[in-house]
This record gives sequence, structure tokens and C-alpha cells, in this order.
Amino acid sequence: MTTSEWKTVSFINRDTPAAIVSEEIDLDKCFNQNEIVVEVYAASLNPIDFMLHKSAIARLSSGKPKAYGRDFSGIIIRRGDSVSEEWKIGDKINGMISYIYSPHGSFSNYLIINPESTPSMTHIVPETSNLVTEQYNEFVISCSWPLVFGTAYAAIFHPGRDWTKINNVLVLGASTQVANCFVQIVKNHFNVKNAVGVCNEGSIEYNKQFGYDYLASYNNNKTVQNVKQIMVEKLDNEKFDVIFDSCGSNDFLPIMNEFLKPKETHSYYSTVVGDSVFNYETVDTFALLKLRLIIQPYRRLKPWRSYDYYFNMCYPNKQVEILANEMITKGQFKPQIDSLYDFNDFQKAIDRAVSGKCKVFTIHFVVNLKSNPIGKNISSEEFLEYMFQPVVFWVKSESDKKQNKKDGQNYEKLEHRKVSHTITNELFRLMMDSYLESIGRKLFNSNEPRNENYPEPNWSKIIH
Repeated sequence: MTTSEWKTVSFINRDTPAAIVSEEIDLDKCFNQNEIVVEVYAASLNPIDFMLHKSAIARLSSGKPKAYGRDFSGIIIRRGDSVSEEWKIGDKINGMISYIYSPHGSFSNYLIINPESTPSMTHIVPETSNLVTEQYNEFVISCSWPLVFGTAYAAIFHPGRDWTKINNVLVLGASTQVANCFVQIVKNHFNVKNAVGVCNEGSIEYNKQFGYDYLASYNNNKTVQNVKQIMVEKLDNEKFDVIFDSCGSNDFLPIMNEFLKPKETHSYYSTVVGDSVFNYETVDTFALLKLRLIIQPYRRLKPWRSYDYYFNMCYPNKQVEILANEMITKGQFKPQIDSLYDFNDFQKAIDRAVSGKCKVFTIHFVVNLKSNPIGKNISSEEFLEYMFQPVVFWVKSESDKKQNKKDGQNYEKLEHRKVSHTITNELFRLMMDSYLESIGRKLFNSNEPRNENYPEPNWSKIIH
């Protein structure tokens, strides 16, 4: 028997703060024969995490703990006898779990995973060591990209276009981590001729290093004029094959034909946000439902639209990790991290992320955030640019913890504190889950002893 304390950052509903919840587990008996146990070394905080928290309306969600975290990296420490030989004890792995409202997420020191039902999981490639810095080790780097790279992958591959025939791409929200992954894929993997990005003028020099050929400022509400100038002066007035929106823009929708090539050339417009910027501090659930249930279907399906419109989201897909590892191996992909916080400082990471003052976040059971290069006061567009990216939690090993205790660092359980919340681009699925859960609770009369003939439905976990 090997007992250990299992710590998880979780919440009950939108009215309860996130907190570290602990339980004792036997690491030798806590898994099934088709599962592995991963000691988590690092985990990323993405907008979807606090969106799910904000969306857990008390009357519509269960009273069970709901965990933070999807992206992770770590080492396999246990495996069942039925697990494929691909996954061995001691392997360094990273990936994305796709549970919604599960009692345990990647903001835990351990994860119990069925590899067969977790396609977005892979081994950390040796070439990741080439990206290691004094501040970020291979685990921090490896947990920072699965969800954001997968979102960019969806925007590129789901429309089903032949990218060898694409010359010009316009990226709205060029500073977001999703856009960062997007431009590295299209430039380094597909060798697209021209990648034009739109960002704050203070971020232009920073973004040049990731492959953008030209960058336009959105300051002073001159996004359209600035992009038009680049199109005329740098692209010989050739329009774009693809316009990708990672920040929530509607600038080009009324004048799409002026910038996007004709529909018959297989051009398209893709967004991972929608037509407006999310305000993560004051989320309107019903407004978001309106977006997902009315506005987005209207955009996608209206028959008189003269261009193809896609709303893309990240789905578990083994090909995402295969491509990312291939690009890392070839030196074509460099994940961006802006933040490191210790696990016990998870609340600081959440508060920092929701405030919009960070650029990219990653929580290293640690999440250090770089200063906002633009300054303290930022616009709603800038806010989303800096929100739509990961924060890494670094999960310290037991030896690290012992050493840090000697150095005076405190690893005691945190007190519950008020937390800020937000919403997810998977809101439709999420809200449907919440409503179904509510119906299930009423059907089974959760206030009474449960009838053994009507077992409690498992509404708390959805695996895509």
C-alpha cells in the first residue's frame, strides 16, 4: 500500500470560490487495469477553466466538486495490466483531458487516465529540451500548448482546404496564444506566402518573431484601414484566402468581399470566439447563449452569405499532438509562456488571468506572469488578446517540496477565497449539460434517498 495525499483545485458552483481539496488515495489500488496514474508536474490554466466555473449556476449544477484544468504534463507512475505497451512507467507525457465538471482535473498532483479514451495525449519528445530555459523546464513547456495548439489546428484543418494552394492569411488577434500557434503552423508547416496579423501597436515587435510577414495595428479604430494599406502596398492588392479571428472581431463581416477572395476559390472566414470580445469579469450567460444558439447558427447557415464561415473549437484529436511533436522536433514550433505560479498560488493565477494583465499563463504547481507590455490600462481587444492563452501550474515533486520547506516556503492548504470567473467557447455543450443535470436531479428527486432502481446519472463528466 502506497498512500498519498491527492490535492485538486476545485469548486462546487459559480457562487463558491476555487479551493484546494485533499483526499487520501492508495496509489497501488486507485486505478483500473486499463488506466494509468500520472504524477502531474505542470498544468495550464485556459479561459475555459474559469468559464466553466462561472457557468456552474447553483440551481442547475450538482453539489459535487468540479475541478480546474485540462492541459497537463508529468510522469507515469502506475499502469494497469491491460494498458498498451505504448505507455510505460517512467514515461514523460503531456496532453489534454476533455472532462467537463469532473471531480479531478489537471490542477491536481495526480491524474488517473484511460489512454484509450484520451486521444490528446502523447510522449514529450526529446527535442523539447531545445526549448528549455532557465525559467521553463520541459514539463512547463509541454503543458502549455495542447489546448491552444488544438484550437489552431481545428481552425486550419476542420474546413478541409488544400493549404498548398493558400497564399495569403489574415489573423485577427495576433497576440493570442491560439493565433501564435496558428501562424507557426501555416508559416512553418505549410509555408504560406503571406501571413498578416492584427494586434496592438505595442505588441508588433514582439509578434514579428513568430512568423508574421506584416502586422497591422488596431489602435484608434483603424483596423480596416491599416489592413487595407498592407493589402494594397505589400500584397499587390491580392485578397486573403483565409481570415482567422482569435479575439472576437466583427470589423470585416460587413465588408468581407473587399478582403476575402471569392467563395468559389475555397476561401473562408474562421473564428474561435464569435463576433464580439468576451468580458471575462462580467460574463452574461444568457447573452452567450444567444451567441451560441442564435447568432452563430445564423452566421454559419444564412443562405445568402457570399463567403464560407466556420466556428471552430478544440476537440480531442491524436493528430494534434502528432503535428505539434513533429514541428517541435523540426524546430518549427515554439510554445509561448508568460506566467509561472506555485500550485498553492492558483488563486493569484486565476485573478491575474481574469484581470487581463497577463499575456500568456501557465501554472507550475508555479505560474510566473510577464508584465503586460502595453501597460496597466488596456482595451477590451487587448484584454481578449491576453486572455485567450494558457497559464502553467508547475506541480512540484515531493523532493522539491521538502527542499522548499527547508527554505521556508509554506505548502499548507490555502484558505477559501473569493474568485473571479468566466465562460467557455464550449458554452452550448456546457449549458446543455447543466440543464440536463438539473432535469436529472429533479427526475431522481435528489433530496430524497435514491431508489436503487434509478441510479444517479453521470452528468458530471463529458468526454468528447
